[in-house]
Amino acid sequence: MAGMDSLYMEAVLAELQEVLPGSRISKIYQPAAAELIFKLWNRGCTWRLLLSCEPGRSRLHLVEGDYPNPPAPPRFCQLLRARLVALTGLEQLPGERIVRLSFAGVNGSNYQLQAELTGRAGNLVLVDQQGRVVDALKRMPADHGRAAILPGEKYHAPSPLAGHLLDNVIAEPPDGSDVSAFEQWLLNGVRPMSRLVARDLALQVGSGQNPRRVLADFAERRRSRDYHFAIVSLDDRPRLTPFKLQFLEGKNLASFSSSSAGAEAYFGEFIASTDQHGPAGEMRALVKKTLKKLKRRQARILDDQRNLEQAEDLRQRGELLLAQLHRVRSGEKSVAVENYYLQPPQPVIIELDPRLTPQQNAQRLFRAYKKIKRSREHIERRLSETEQEVLWLEGISLALGEAQGGEEFLAIRNELAEHGLLKGKKPHVVRRGGKGVAGVRETVSPGGFRICWGVNNRANDYVSKNLCHADDLWFHAHELPGCHLVLKRGDQREVPEEDRLFAASLAAGYSRGKSEGIVTVMVTEGRWVVKPKGAKPGLVKVRRFQTLRVAPRRDHGDGGLME
Repeated sequence: MAGMDSLYMEAVLAELQEVLPGSRISKIYQPAAAELIFKLWNRGCTWRLLLSCEPGRSRLHLVEGDYPNPPAPPRFCQLLRARLVALTGLEQLPGERIVRLSFAGVNGSNYQLQAELTGRAGNLVLVDQQGRVVDALKRMPADHGRAAILPGEKYHAPSPLAGHLLDNVIAEPPDGSDVSAFEQWLLNGVRPMSRLVARDLALQVGSGQNPRRVLADFAERRRSRDYHFAIVSLDDRPRLTPFKLQFLEGKNLASFSSSSAGAEAYFGEFIASTDQHGPAGEMRALVKKTLKKLKRRQARILDDQRNLEQAEDLRQRGELLLAQLHRVRSGEKSVAVENYYLQPPQPVIIELDPRLTPQQNAQRLFRAYKKIKRSREHIERRLSETEQEVLWLEGISLALGEAQGGEEFLAIRNELAEHGLLKGKKPHVVRRGGKGVAGVRETVSPGGFRICWGVNNRANDYVSKNLCHADDLWFHAHELPGCHLVLKRGDQREVPEEDRLFAASLAAGYSRGKSEGIVTVMVTEGRWVVKPKGAKPGLVKVRRFQTLRVAPRRDHGDGGLME
């Protein structure tokens, strides 16, 4: 992910310049480490402007959704709150992913916020009227020929990118119809430009059109703001574009009436489940780290449980030692005694502490026996709790891979926050859809039976508790994290084998075993599925069930299926 490209940023600026200059600042908050949101009041409306210099997600646009507001504002956010009063203007450096936001400050002062939305080197820098750095989101020492970005230092913008500006006279493009050469020439020598537009224009040249004519036509579309904001799927990845693609073939996923609406949907929903740098990536890392810690704890508890099996042996050894004290000499590290518990009796070696008397060694064995017995209940309780946490987090891990759209992503984030894994984060309200909760999928079996399943823990709970009635059939991959799936019987008592196998294959396809050849799936009636009191989301107890062995099947989401 490279964040918002300069062409899309230009379209966003055109939108912002119409509504934001002259806005009073109502609030500034910092929902993430590299993100700021300005809550602005202008023309009788509230506007929320998001600025992010997070690598892979750098951008600016208006937002409408709810974003977390930390109870204690970070350092840079506190500074902006103290200094800035109103937003007076915005401008983009020609062809660059750098935007200057001008502000009126307290006591008649003026400031510029330099939004360097340039990927890994991105930053937000507050500059005073004398052109000096007041402070920056990321304080940077001098490096690779660029001046330091530190309080009190003179601010220097990043060096301009090489290449010709589209607004100026463009050098003659390369002759011929070499698609790759023309695309590289656009990316290296023309500003502003994006990879998606460069590829589209190169394909036009590859079809035989004149390179200079192709570029002139695009420059005119840009000047006249002939925008078509859309998210398209190319190479199985969503892409954001401000222009209608002429030759590049991609499936249109969504179209938008404004640049900000497209950007918010793209960064907040379409790449939320695949982004490795943003919140989704952070949650994956958190879940992976916590699971690793829990499994280490589980291994330690299992060791303790195995030690429980030694308790009776310790008692017997203590009694054998007491019965044969005459065999023990002071200072010995071990002694051989007859084990009368075996028939016929056999010799056994008992380890001793040479610092203790024979009687004290026997008492040491009895104390160890009693300690293990007392710990049995504690060990079993800890093991059960840890196993439940592992199952719950494995469900979260699976759900992160299945999430589609911001609502489902937010439902997972809320669940982690509710259970204390996202420190300092509070749950947000998730809009309830027609299916009750985010993450409920639905299809129809070959015989016309309605099938519903969940792709996260909350959705699984909803399917099992709200949608599954006593006579309905309930499916789940056996001993694997996976979806809760219900086949609604309706008025029919008998469900044909074809429909049962169809439902079971979907349950397998939405489980950890989705890539395996054959998966064992539990099937039971809803009456035998119960939610234990206090159980974590997505966890149930199945009192009786049968199993089916099926090949996993996935639903396309458009009514089609794949095996």
